[in-house]
Amino acid sequence: MKLEDVDVIVGVDQTGAVKPNGKAKTLPTAVLPRRADGSWTLKCTSNKKALGLESLQIDKLTELLARHGHDLHKSRTLVVVDSVIGLPGELQKSDDAEAELRSIMKRAAKRPKYGAKEAEVFFNQILQTHYNGSDEYPKRSVEQKLRANSVFRSRPYQKNIQTGTYRIWKDLTTPLVPTGSVCKTTLEQIELWPFTKARKPKVGRPVIIEGYPSLAWRLLNQTTRGKPLQLPKAVSAGVKNYKSLNQVSADHQDAAMLCLFAWSLLVEAKFSKPKQLSLEGDILGSHLVKAD
Repeated sequence: MKLEDVDVIVGVDQTGAVKPNGKAKTLPTAVLPRRADGSWTLKCTSNKKALGLESLQIDKLTELLARHGHDLHKSRTLVVVDSVIGLPGELQKSDDAEAELRSIMKRAAKRPKYGAKEAEVFFNQILQTHYNGSDEYPKRSVEQKLRANSVFRSRPYQKNIQTGTYRIWKDLTTPLVPTGSVCKTTLEQIELWPFTKARKPKVGRPVIIEGYPSLAWRLLNQTTRGKPLQLPKAVSAGVKNYKSLNQVSADHQDAAMLCLFAWSLLVEAKFSKPKQLSLEGDILGSHLVKAD
């Protein structure tokens, strides 16, 4: 995949937090669209308010892109989200990893609520039906390599990826408002990376990619999150308004860094996916990290 294959990049930081009314809180978001003149401009705010997605669903993505000059249905879109898009290989029960993952993800739509308790029950049920191993919290190989937390582990809370992943899966698989007699889900209208067989994004069909903000900060800025920007020259010269991420919260900065990281990998022709696919999927940029 190359930069010319993409029209817009969306970065989404995860949150599993719930409002008093039971609805999930807004997802911190950033947008990196290609302009008509071929330039790229990072957008972290709109009308002085930090960008956000009410949900990671196709209608909300459509509205977001429209506000930044792109028609989702006519654009080639990457969405890099801080959410697990895969499961440990030990859980796999079929030869079709993508179909199996999509089937498991769809179960989230059947649960009535968002939040930490719902997420814990959801992933515990997956373990009970798919896993016969001895590890309490099975990990993917990429998580072991990057020392990332398992989606099956709910504590410590500051490293919890479980609740946010459950929220994203539930967003993707919850039926949208029906059109006529058809009631589609977002999952039916997107591609999952790296499972997709398409070599580049299809017009009108966003590609959802698992990103890891800590890795983006580490590889792109050579720092931990929130530190002063020292981006590569290709990024600072090729992306307008990149310093706007200094004007938003740490979570929104993470969303912006996911955009910039994906852009840099495309520019440097380092956007790569595993040669062999399994249920595990991959984290964007993990191939650039040497195993211990």
